[in-house]
Amino acid sequence: MTLKLSFDPASVQRVSDLLDEMSENIKQFGAELPEGLTQWQTDDMHRKYPNTDVVGDNAAMTKIWPTSRVNMMKDSYRTVVTRSRPILRRELFEVLCQRMDQRAEAKLKWR
Repeated sequence: MTLKLSFDPASVQRVSDLLDEMSENIKQFGAELPEGLTQWQTDDMHRKYPNTDVVGDNAAMTKIWPTSRVNMMKDSYRTVVTRSRPILRRELFEVLCQRMDQRAEAKLKWR
């Protein structure tokens, strides 16, 4: 059995251009991750001084403390008390996920 495929060069070029465009959008979205994380910290966590570290081309991180850093510095001589509740409330994490989903939907579209 012989199978022969042929493609219109113009169609191949359109598909190639579309893939190149999407690849560029993904790179730009990755570059905007730190901005989104900083905005979440400012707007939703109400941090006066948000801290966002870029840890790669498409990655960013922040540190979350159980209390303010100022209180931690004052109480550094005290013993550590274990907590039964999570440091980051579930609601704040869900807001972060929603915020990033919205950014991805706005940025990552096939035309």
